[in-house]
Amino acid sequence: MRSGELKRTEWKRKPPKRKVVHRIVDPVSQATKDEVLRRSGGLCEAETPVCPPGRRWAQHRHHRKLRRHRDHSAANLMHVAWVCHEWIHKHVKESRERGWLLRSTDNPEEIPWQ
Repeated sequence: MRSGELKRTEWKRKPPKRKVVHRIVDPVSQATKDEVLRRSGGLCEAETPVCPPGRRWAQHRHHRKLRRHRDHSAANLMHVAWVCHEWIHKHVKESRERGWLLRSTDNPEEIPWQ
């Protein structure tokens, strides 16, 4: 090898990076899900302005006290339609007045929703 020349090495191909899959674990027990479904009859429990008078089928379990507070009791859950769930989180003041959203210090068993 002459001075000033670089030593060439064989090109090594790196293996592709694996995608990290984050699995969301539903902390709500099956018994609680069944209780909420029995109570709602499969229909939306929130009567928001976007919910028609005939009521919609419910697709979501809404935590009145946010999930991060780890209260997954039936009293804290509402069975709501997708459009109603969006409306509840976009209209916080009105949702709190109706009991659809609670503060971290509130007890869901003591505060009914309208």
